[in-house]
Amino acid sequence: MPAKQPLAVAAWGDPFDAATWSGTSANVIAALQQQGVEILGLNCIQTGLKWRLEHNRDRLAGRHYGYSLRRRARRNCVRLASTLPANCAGIVHISSITVPAAGSTPGIRNFLLCDAMSNFWHQCSSATPTKATAASQKQEEADECAAVAGTDWFFPISQHTAANLRDHFKVSPEKMTVVGTGRGQIAPLQGSKDYSRKNVLMVAKQRFEDKGGPLLIEATKIARCSDPQLHLTLVSPRDYETFVRGAEGVTLTGNVEWSELQRLFDEACLYAMPALCEPWGLVYAEALATKTPILGLNRAALPELTENGSHGFLVDEATPQAVAATLLRAINDPNTLQKMGESGQKYCLQNFNWERTAALMAGAIFS
Repeated sequence: MPAKQPLAVAAWGDPFDAATWSGTSANVIAALQQQGVEILGLNCIQTGLKWRLEHNRDRLAGRHYGYSLRRRARRNCVRLASTLPANCAGIVHISSITVPAAGSTPGIRNFLLCDAMSNFWHQCSSATPTKATAASQKQEEADECAAVAGTDWFFPISQHTAANLRDHFKVSPEKMTVVGTGRGQIAPLQGSKDYSRKNVLMVAKQRFEDKGGPLLIEATKIARCSDPQLHLTLVSPRDYETFVRGAEGVTLTGNVEWSELQRLFDEACLYAMPALCEPWGLVYAEALATKTPILGLNRAALPELTENGSHGFLVDEATPQAVAATLLRAINDPNTLQKMGESGQKYCLQNFNWERTAALMAGAIFS
C-alpha cells in the first residue's frame, strides 16, 4: 500500500469524541491511526441555542434529524472542506447527514460510512406523520439523493444497508464495501456462564420505543404468567419509568457505571431488544461478546448479527404475544442458550473489530 495521505473524518459532533455516534467515529479514527493514517477532524455541528432546540424537538418527535439540521450540517462541511490541505485523500462522512451535494467540494473525494439512510428512519419511525413532516421528508430525500450522487465510495456497515443503497438509491455494488463495525467498551466474558438464571437484559439509553422497550415490557408481563422466575433488567434513563410502573419482575436501573453494566451483561442469560427501528446496534455485538444470546425482531441487520438465528432468537411478529412465546422458549432451554452463547462469542470476536473495519476502508480509500 502506498504512503498514506491525510484523511478527513466529518461528523455531526467532534469525530474524536467517544460520545459522537456511539463512539463509532472515534473507534474508526483510532484504528486508522494505528495504520499510520493522519486524521483531520471536521465537526459539522451547528452551535447556538436555536439549533440545539430544533435538534431536541426532532429527537422527541421521533425524527432522527430534521431537514434544516441536515442542510446546515452539509453547508458546514462544505465550508470546512475548503480548509483541507491539497494532498488530503478525501472526507469520510460518519452518516449521510454531512455529505454535501455533488460538485460542492471540487477536487475532494467523499466517502460515506453509514448504518442507515434517511428513508430507513422514515419507514420505521414510531412518530405520527403529518403534512409538515411529509414535506420535509420529501426534501430530505431529494437532498440525500444529491449527496449520494456526490459520494465516491460507500461503506455500509451491513448487507441490509448495502441492499438499500443498491435498490433505493441505485448505487452500484462496485462502489460499495461492507465494513461492519467493532464493539463498544464491554469486555468479552472469560470462562463459563450460568444460563439457568432467568435474567434477561436490555440496554437503551435513548429511542426507548423504537428499540422495543414497551413491547418487551408487555411481553415480559405475559411471559411471567407462565414463568414468574423470569426477570427483566432495563438499563435505561429514569425518564422511562412510566413504562415499567406496575410491571412485576421488571427493574429499571437508570444510567449505571461501566463496571455494573459489565456485570449485568456477564450475568444475563439472554439479551432481548425487539427493536422496531434499529439499523444495526453495537449493543447486540456487546451481548455476543459476553456469551449472551440475542432475542430481537427478524428485520434490518439482526439476521446478519445472529447468522440467521444461529446465535439468537428471531421473532417474526412485532407483538407482545410473539415476543413472550420466544422469551419463554429461550429461558427454559439453557443448553441451547449455552451453545448459542459460545458460538455467538466466537463469531463476534472473529468478525466485529475496528481494525478489520478500518482495514477495509483504507483498502478502498488508498488503493
